[in-house]
Amino acid sequence: MYTFPEFHRVVYITSSLPKEQATLSHYQTDPSNPKQSVWFIVFGQKILLTSNGDLPSALPGAISDDKLEPMVLGELQGRSCHMVVLEQDTAFAQAEMVDLRSLAERLPAEQFAMAGKACQWETFLNNHRFCGRCGARMRQVQWELAMHCDHCKHRCYPRLSPCIIVAVRRDRQILLAQNKRHKSGVYSVVAGFIEPGETVEQAVHRELAEEVGIAVTGLTYRASQPWPFPHALMMAFTADYLAGDLVLEQKEISDAGWYAITEREVWPPLPDDYTVARQLIEQLIADIEQND
Repeated sequence: MYTFPEFHRVVYITSSLPKEQATLSHYQTDPSNPKQSVWFIVFGQKILLTSNGDLPSALPGAISDDKLEPMVLGELQGRSCHMVVLEQDTAFAQAEMVDLRSLAERLPAEQFAMAGKACQWETFLNNHRFCGRCGARMRQVQWELAMHCDHCKHRCYPRLSPCIIVAVRRDRQILLAQNKRHKSGVYSVVAGFIEPGETVEQAVHRELAEEVGIAVTGLTYRASQPWPFPHALMMAFTADYLAGDLVLEQKEISDAGWYAITEREVWPPLPDDYTVARQLIEQLIADIEQND
């Protein structure tokens, strides 16, 4: 039987250093132990990679401004992870800034998850420079992931957008749909945001009814995956078709259909392997084959 990969092997430390310790010199790598750290240098949802395609184990020489505030991201395979958000686009010798989606194909899953966290933190910092309540400038809290307004005492935490994603089977067929936001030609499973006042299960049934016009039964939770584009949390399910003809929501779905697992050679392109959408499809195929 197909089993989901481990999405959560990263140990997170949700704090930054005390202000008096938050200097870049504190983080310089010990030359005798160059693998003790991993650095996530972030700007514009891009992460710095060395010429070898690796994350740097020390701060590049081009970064020397102690006004930058390093953050402790967590621990990865025994190595401490830190990040710095650059204030402007910077050119580095023998290195490149790589966008987050491209990193998914170039980094191991655990490193990509941490890179996603770094980019979500950058988004949060950029979107909360000023208080949404009174307009005063906010400051970064040093002992938790938060921004605080000293004027009105309003405190903000990183936003997460909970989403459902569901793969549906009908006999030996799987429902695949092309969302108008998908890159050209890719078909996936149905997904959507959870609305206020709604349970996760209610969101699954509503999204299927709204987007493709069907009802399901046998809803089974499978896995979750952080999805940092920009700050979603995907909760993944499989389900069995119950009733309804395919009626597409024209604003979101451009095409949908039932695809037999015995005809995979003629299926349209599927999501990338690292996505929970692809894992759901593979899980459902394995379930169908096991029950034959």
